Amino acid sequence: MKLIMVCFSLLIVASCVDQVPDMPVPEKKISHKEMVSLLTELIQLESSAQLKHVQLTRYSKALEAEGDSLLQSKGFTAEQFEENMHYYGSRQEEMMEIYDEVKANLLKDKEMLEARLKKERQEKLEVD
Repeated sequence: MKLIMVCFSLLIVASCVDQVPDMPVPEKKISHKEMVSLLTELIQLESSAQLKHVQLTRYSKALEAEGDSLLQSKGFTAEQFEENMHYYGSRQEEMMEIYDEVKANLLKDKEMLEARLKKERQEKLEVD
């Protein structure tokens, strides 16, 4: 959850300030493409955690554990991810491009799921 909060707080801060000072390149820089992939997956993890866990404490713990696990599987720590979020957040245009690509990925996934659900419903109707 901390990771998601960092993402959105950087977006809000970046949108409120005319010029954000450039942050130095992180020691372990996450590429533009990797950031898009990570943010897409983190948002999907958050949605899944919200559906699975009604209690806020369980939701927060599950999301943090799953987020850390995702980052670790990609070879990054939460600290490295946060550094990179600050780096990209200081480059507003690139960060907006990243968020636009994340949004496009999520919409594409949504369309695929809706198509699959429609197909499954049609198949079920044919069987009945």
